[in-house]
Amino acid sequence: LLSMRDDGTSVALDGVALGPNAVASLMTNLRNSGYFKNVELHDTVQEDSQKVQTFSFSLVCEKTKA
Repeated sequence: LLSMRDDGTSVALDGVALGPNAVASLMTNLRNSGYFKNVELHDTVQEDSQKVQTFSFSLVCEKTKA
């Protein structure tokens, strides 16, 4: 993760992963944690740098009621 912003009702996450499956796994784990619902992928960009393929991503997760 590169950054995390909490606006009270939701949390925005920005990060970099080595593949799209890692992003999907993160989204699944966030949903299954019980703390978040409506986990949405807002942006993903494939980047090729230094012979390593990475995926930058932005997620927004709505918090569940405690």
